[in-house]
Amino acid sequence: MGLEAGGSARSRSPARCAGRQFQRDRVQSRRGRSAGLQRLLEEAGVTTGAIDGNLGHRTRVAIGEFLKSNGLPETTSDADLIDFTEQVAKERGRTVGFTLCNRTKNRIWSAIARPGAGPEGWKAAAGGC
Repeated sequence: MGLEAGGSARSRSPARCAGRQFQRDRVQSRRGRSAGLQRLLEEAGVTTGAIDGNLGHRTRVAIGEFLKSNGLPETTSDADLIDFTEQVAKERGRTVGFTLCNRTKNRIWSAIARPGAGPEGWKAAAGGC
């Protein structure tokens, strides 16, 4: 309980503890930004592997592919990369559709809700889309 082998109380200054917490927070923040970039790349159509917050080989290759396919220089800043990737992901997301198919022998109902638009519902006949 805070005692060293010699029996004296172990000193932990608030600054030392705060410094360790700051380092952990920086690592978590960096991993969060990296995971966000990985997710944006996936949504922009570039496969990065697992979205785990680690900028490993697969993610770096995906970034290179994204830059090349969009005519961006390799010297693109991180902030510009994230901004441009977000724009591409949004545009790509607008072309995504939704198809409901019913592979049962019964008629089904389905509903989906979108933020700000409220729910929409559909009927699908047996065996139809």
